[in-house]
Amino acid sequence: MGVVYRASNVLGPGTTVALKVIREELSGDEKQRERFINEGKIIDALDHPNIVKVLDRGEHNRRLYIAMEYIDG
Repeated sequence: MGVVYRASNVLGPGTTVALKVIREELSGDEKQRERFINEGKIIDALDHPNIVKVLDRGEHNRRLYIAMEYIDG
């Protein structure tokens, strides 16, 4: 459903995040967009030391994304 990238300087200088972006071929499918949005909301609502924290969610050029804390390893 998505592709995850290691990204830097997204939320500020020196910040490294895991950036999940909906695949381009799914960005026009409303059902897949809804699933991706719900995934972000669910992860955002969870609070546990073994689950990454969501730092930002949004859309840029019809491509949905979820920016999460990056954990090395």
